[in-house]
Amino acid sequence: MSEPSPRPTKRMRKGTRSCLECRKRKVRCTFDHHHGQAPCDACIDRQTTCQRQEHVPAAEASDPSDSISHRVGRLEAAVESLSDTVAWMQTTRPSGPCESADSGKYSHVANPDTRGDQESRAILNGEAVITPGAFGNDHNRNANETGDDAPPVGTEPAYLHSLFNNHVLSTAERAGQEHPLPPNTESRESIWAEKGSADLSAQVPCLADVRVVVASAADWWTIHNAVLSPLSVDSKQALIDAHPHHLTPAPSPTKVAMWLVYFAITLLQLPQDFDSTRLGSIKDPHGLVQRIFTHVDDFLSADSPLQARDGIECAIVLAKLASYLGRPRKAWLLTRRAVTFAQLLNLDRARRQFRNVQASGSIDSLAGQHLEASATVWESLSGLDRFLSLLLHLPAAAPSTLSKREQTDRRGSQNVLQHMMSEQSHIANRICYRDQLDSESDAEDETTRIIEDLSKLEQTQTDTWWKLDRSDIHDISTATPVLLQMAHYYIKIRANLPYLFRAKDNAKFRTNAWACMQACRDVLRRYFAVRTRLAEGVFLSRACEIQVFLACVILLLHRDRSSEYLPPTDSWESDATLLNNTKIAIGKAAAGTSDSFTEMLISALDQIEHCLDAVDGSRVVQLRVPLLGTISISRSATNFPPLENPTVPFWAIPPIMSSETLGIDEGIWDWPTDLNTLDDELSFWAVDTSLSGNPSNF
Repeated sequence: MSEPSPRPTKRMRKGTRSCLECRKRKVRCTFDHHHGQAPCDACIDRQTTCQRQEHVPAAEASDPSDSISHRVGRLEAAVESLSDTVAWMQTTRPSGPCESADSGKYSHVANPDTRGDQESRAILNGEAVITPGAFGNDHNRNANETGDDAPPVGTEPAYLHSLFNNHVLSTAERAGQEHPLPPNTESRESIWAEKGSADLSAQVPCLADVRVVVASAADWWTIHNAVLSPLSVDSKQALIDAHPHHLTPAPSPTKVAMWLVYFAITLLQLPQDFDSTRLGSIKDPHGLVQRIFTHVDDFLSADSPLQARDGIECAIVLAKLASYLGRPRKAWLLTRRAVTFAQLLNLDRARRQFRNVQASGSIDSLAGQHLEASATVWESLSGLDRFLSLLLHLPAAAPSTLSKREQTDRRGSQNVLQHMMSEQSHIANRICYRDQLDSESDAEDETTRIIEDLSKLEQTQTDTWWKLDRSDIHDISTATPVLLQMAHYYIKIRANLPYLFRAKDNAKFRTNAWACMQACRDVLRRYFAVRTRLAEGVFLSRACEIQVFLACVILLLHRDRSSEYLPPTDSWESDATLLNNTKIAIGKAAAGTSDSFTEMLISALDQIEHCLDAVDGSRVVQLRVPLLGTISISRSATNFPPLENPTVPFWAIPPIMSSETLGIDEGIWDWPTDLNTLDDELSFWAVDTSLSGNPSNF
């Protein structure tokens, strides 16, 4: 029997017009490389480009590594290699440190797009290569490079991040197509850090100009150190000593940014008649303040600066600068972000750790200084956060600490004012907690306890301390107690405000209404005293204007209702004089920032008064007030119906009043034409008097 003839081999076409992708997928190709047609449909769906087969090397075109079976094999090899490595480490080194990469057991190299030339590609991206034992012999590696056979399991380095790389994409990349490699984050961050450091260093003025500014500016550190914990730069001399160009070694970019913000706040304390021609490297002080704020804000937008204590301190002073510039919401956002990173750094536990180590007696001076500095930064940050949360009626950053606090020893505090500020911060935090309660009875009980604690706090000081005398205010040091009193009365407003508009219908809330109105008057009296006595500098912060504006609006809304449920001694004539004095004091605000802020406040108060004095009832004032929300005020000449109950639970803040009385506009409020250029932070005090029609009675 003759041997059977060999089976004829399948004849293959030597040429084809299909692109490489369509050939691999065995689909019809519409690519015409002769006429320069667009990529075929298959390549468009896969977001690739067509590659002519004759441009692809034969070895690469027939490389079996792109098959599913080969990829699964490589994945199995990676898992087995990882298991062997872990088992070997557990048996040979159960508790010792990891070996270095030079030991040959395992190494960390980059992710090459092919399996060849592993050592030369080991510095690209830093992906892990895990190999038990040696890297494998040259025979296996060469065999894999030629595509003849798959490597034995466990002998080839398993590049975990490249197991599912598309062979067509890597081929197109080598052919010069636009398929960028994964970004090198490390080098990009280093370049960005160098650029950011150069931008910050370019804003640093010369030491001679710094001395001139410090000598002429008001000492805003006095107030900060009195009510908050002092930071690293706590005086004028400390600002001069920390000049970045005169420190060896050169400070980090974070320290440079922090110093710039300290200097920007100091620039805002210059008097109105300051001669800027005395400065050589500073052409426009106010322009420099804006540039510093922009550059440092961009610098802190990355996460890396906030991963250290210096970055947290830089965020604190930048938030203070934002509040000085009339941007309280920006300050709150900066503070909240800083609180998050500070908690990740365990700064909130630093004070407790410091006390525990002190009690044990096993602490060295360096570790003690580190814990003390961390605790100081956290206390200053938390105090600022609580104040801004109370001011803007936004949640506190650490709600878990609302019901608890470490007992503060008054004698152990830096001074009496700092102890009082600490107690006020705790009460302010409890007010934020009360506003989140769903039960009306629980809110009333918590309010009663808050008012009792405020009364106890008042009793810690003598009657002489609470007595206001304008003649005693002659510098920032003597003004600090008055500002602390102002903050205390604002907290009292905040505690009683939810019950103010229910006092007429419920007699048990009349005490709260009277306390709220009286606290408004106390805030205005102290603001007028400090602002008129110390008009230079913006050390008062724009937050004071927010408090004052709220107090003015409350008094204006009750100008015809004082006799209904308030004592007759609180007459409108005295309130009118107080409001007029307050507008004069606001007009004396320093010109360190844009005058649009103070002009907006005065314009809003004037428009409200004009609307309430109108006899034709044709004017409507629409504005947004802190804690009160967006309201529309109109006045009729016939009758004056009292305020109705809020349309939401009365303990909720802000208390939304009914549209029949105050004409609440629940829609989105539009800016007036002449106010479009103002900062969006001023929308709290925006006024629109262009409304017309027949408004409802007020």
